[in-house]
Amino acid sequence: MRVNFNDLTAIQQLQVGQFAYPDIPFVHGPLSRTSTTLIAAYSTIINCGLGNYLEDLAPAWKPNGNIIWQNKMVQTINDSLIQMIDMYRLTPDDDLLVKIFIRIQLWGGNTGRGVFTRGQGFQGNFDIDSYREAVTMVNINNNEALRSLLLMAQVGLSFATKHLFFWGENLPILDERISMLLYGKTLLPPGERRKVELYNSYISDLDAVANNTPGVTRLVVERALFNWLDTPHGRQWYNIRQANA
Repeated sequence: MRVNFNDLTAIQQLQVGQFAYPDIPFVHGPLSRTSTTLIAAYSTIINCGLGNYLEDLAPAWKPNGNIIWQNKMVQTINDSLIQMIDMYRLTPDDDLLVKIFIRIQLWGGNTGRGVFTRGQGFQGNFDIDSYREAVTMVNINNNEALRSLLLMAQVGLSFATKHLFFWGENLPILDERISMLLYGKTLLPPGERRKVELYNSYISDLDAVANNTPGVTRLVVERALFNWLDTPHGRQWYNIRQANA
């Protein structure tokens, strides 16, 4: 359901679980945030003794970098991930696979810190066999790839889909912010099967939106929604749906 973002009454009348999206232009563009948790995520990884996996970023790192620098660094990390994934596909290597996993977690921000700080820590939470299986099958059966990622301790749907985004083809990210925007709820269902079903429904919904605009893909829709969330109208929409959740 497309809704005019200026129609506050229409937004307030949306039901929990009802799919609705703002009537905005869907155009391709870079990820651009007004705030990130990138610096905190970097510190978390360093403090867990995994700084060797981020050595190539250290020379340009600014612990107090402003948002312009942070957005540029997010793009730098994005570009390095594309290169590393291409390298892994040519010559599979377990140490490189670990580096890619950690870097995607960094790119996603500090809400993914649980895999480093909770339970048995990174060494106990990260399962290289599950991760290898996921990245091997992602473009064959993305449902099974998602299940493999969700089997790892402290990896939820939000970050599992970030890994699908980088390793897969045309696979969007579903996190709690986008879930609140589109569905008016952030509570994710328990169990891998139900999470996979939710993700498939989300893909179908994005495709329905994309099909209304020639030349637009589900990833263009996803990126436009993420960027719009950081605008005043986006925050207003989010706050209304959150208040009604």
